[in-house]
Amino acid sequence: MKPDRTVEHLKPNDYGALILKYDHLDNLMPVQKEATIGPVLRDLLYEDRPAQQAALARLTQEKHAKAMQWMNTDSPITRAALIADDQKYLEDMARVSPHGYLQSMTTPVYLLHGEDDNVIPSAEA
Repeated sequence: MKPDRTVEHLKPNDYGALILKYDHLDNLMPVQKEATIGPVLRDLLYEDRPAQQAALARLTQEKHAKAMQWMNTDSPITRAALIADDQKYLEDMARVSPHGYLQSMTTPVYLLHGEDDNVIPSAEA
């Protein structure tokens, strides 16, 4: 909700989904793949393109394709896996989400977001 009480609906940033998946890679792929694809996703999340490219270059062709698949959150295959994995954590996510509390919030809130913050997207502040 904006200060003028209008509601602005933003498309969720892929960052949140990727963070959850990075935390639970073992749910989505065998441990041996997790060890090699994990650094690629970590570097994507930190927006460290040179490190991400270097990590991708170290992967076999099969693992490279799998990493690219996981980074494409618009892919129907990836989306289905993300949704299935999310079901395991619905209660945890509801507990930490501010969504259910925003309607009753009456105190003005000032969100400050650093221009150079490359970890949390401004839309997620």
